Amino acid sequence: MSLAASKSDKSAKAALQRVLSECVQKGLAEAQRTDAIPTVHELRKRTKEVRGLLRLLHPGLAGAKSLDHCLRDASRGLSETRDLEVMSVQFDALTAKLRDPNRFAGLRWQIFDEFANRCHFEHVDALTEYISCFQDIEREFEEFALDGKASHLLWNGIFSTYRKAQGLHVQAEASLAGDFDATPFHEMRKRVKHHWYQARFLARIRPKKMALHIKRIDDLGEALGDHNDFDVLMEFLDSCDALSREDIEAREIFRGHLMARRRKLATYALKLADKALARPPEKLVATWQDWWRDWRKG
Repeated sequence: MSLAASKSDKSAKAALQRVLSECVQKGLAEAQRTDAIPTVHELRKRTKEVRGLLRLLHPGLAGAKSLDHCLRDASRGLSETRDLEVMSVQFDALTAKLRDPNRFAGLRWQIFDEFANRCHFEHVDALTEYISCFQDIEREFEEFALDGKASHLLWNGIFSTYRKAQGLHVQAEASLAGDFDATPFHEMRKRVKHHWYQARFLARIRPKKMALHIKRIDDLGEALGDHNDFDVLMEFLDSCDALSREDIEAREIFRGHLMARRRKLATYALKLADKALARPPEKLVATWQDWWRDWRKG
C-alpha cells in the first residue's frame, strides 16, 4: 500500500505530498539505476501513479496541468518500446491459436525487426526526457502550495474522475453496438486507471470494502488495457506497406481473428464496468468521506 494515506500523516495535504513525493523519488531512482536497465513497465507505472494522484489536485495546485502534460509526454516517449514488448506477446499468442504460426513468420519478422531497431535508438532520448520531467516535478513538490483545502480538492478530484469514467462507459457501450470505434474504450481506460490510483490512496480508510472496489477497478483496467493493446497492434500492422503479397494475405487472416477477439474482450470489459462503475459518483464520494472522517478519528 505504498500509495495509501497513513494515519501518521497530519492531514490530507500531508498525505498527498508524501505519497506523490515518494512516487517521484522512486521513479527517479529507477530511471537512474546504474546496475540494471530500467524496464519500460516500471517507468510508465510511475508516470501513471503520479498523473492519477495529480488529478486530485486540479485546479488547486499551481502548474498541475503543465506537470500532467510533462508526464504525458514522458510516458508517450517510452510507449513505443512498451508497445513493442506487448505486441510481440499478443501477436505470438494470437497466431499460435490459429495453429499455423509459420504462416505469419514473414509478417512478424518484417514488422518487429524494423520496429525493434527504431525503438532502440529512441529509448535513450525518451529516458532523458523522463528524468528531466521527474526532476521538475520533484522541485515543484518541495513547495506544494495549494489554492484551497486539500480535502476539498481530493473529493472533487475523485468525483470528477469517476463521473468521467461513467460517461465514457456509456459511450463505449454505444460504440460496441455501432461502429465499434476504439476511442471511448481508450479514454475510459485512462480514467479508470486514474481512479484506481486514487482509490488506492484511500485503501486504509475501510480496508475490506476498499479492497473489493480496488480489485473491481483493477480488473476493469486490465481488460481495457488488453483491448487497447489489440488496437495498437492492428493499427501498427495497417501502417506497414512494404509487405509481400503473402504477408498481406496473412495480415488479413490475422485481422479477422484479432477483431473477433477484440469484440469479445470489449463485451467482457463492459460487463465488468457495469459493476465497477455502478454507484452514483455523489454517493461514492459521500461514503468515502464518511469513512475518511471515521478513520481519522479512530
